[in-house]
Order: sequence, then C-alpha cells, then structure tokens
Amino acid sequence: MTEGFTSENKKLGDVVHATVSADVLDANGVTVIPAGADVSLSITQLARSENKDDPGKLELRPIRVTVDGNTYDVSGVVSEVEHTLKGRGVKAGDAAKVGGGAAAGAILGRILGGKKGTIVGGVVGAAAGTAVAVNSADRDMVVATGAKVILKLTNALAIGK
Repeated sequence: MTEGFTSENKKLGDVVHATVSADVLDANGVTVIPAGADVSLSITQLARSENKDDPGKLELRPIRVTVDGNTYDVSGVVSEVEHTLKGRGVKAGDAAKVGGGAAAGAILGRILGGKKGTIVGGVVGAAAGTAVAVNSADRDMVVATGAKVILKLTNALAIGK
C-alpha cells in the first residue's frame, strides 16, 4: 500500500492505492504491468472488530491501474491484505463495565462476607469487569503503508505500447 488507512479514517467506496512490486507477465513472459505501476483499489468492506473473537471486515477491489501516466480500468479480486487490529483504548463504556463489576462484586461481597467481603468482592468484581471490557473492546482495522496486497485480475488487460 502506498498509503496506510484504518477503519476509523476510511469508509466504503473510498479509493486507496498500492504500487506493483514486481513486473506482471503474461503467459508468454512479456511484461504487461511494470513494477512501480499504481493500482487504485476501492474499499468494498471495512468494519472494525467489535470484540476479541471478531476479525473485523476488510475487502478491497482493484478498479484501475496506471502505467506510464495512462490509466486503464481493471476487474479483479484481492485475496490478501496485510493488516493488524489495534485497540482503541479505554472508552467511557469500558470504564463503566469495570466500575459496574466492582460495584456488583462489592455488594455481593458485603452480603456474603461483611466488611472484608466487600473489599474482596470489589476487587474480584473489578477484575471481572476488566475482563468483560477487554473481551468486548472495539479494535480498528489498520492497513499500514507498505502493507502487502495480493490481487488477481479477472479480465484481460491491453496496454498500448
């Protein structure tokens, strides 16, 4: 990718760019797209991860390739986009989960064990609330500058000489 992006700063339909890293050859070994050509990719799916078990969504579709200043429409599929998931940090809702867990634990501890139970219950409840917050925290989809993208063209491409 020639430009990095995240699920926070891009949306469906936005166009991002990648650079061809090696010559693309036809069946006869002739270069049809030289290394350094620009590929325009449309974002067709992009969604952050909403919990630790959710991988998020990321799908790109090649729409154009630019060779020597000339632009050609293309059709193809992207089979891989190198990316990571990055936590968004503690939000008010996450803090509320920890606080709610602490309060519930303290109340239960008080009922079951008096003053000492209140303290122990509060600590245990806070730990449980933290676990819930971590497991349900949003994580942004992050595609870094230089990330590898693998794509395959699904139509013939004729580039004039």
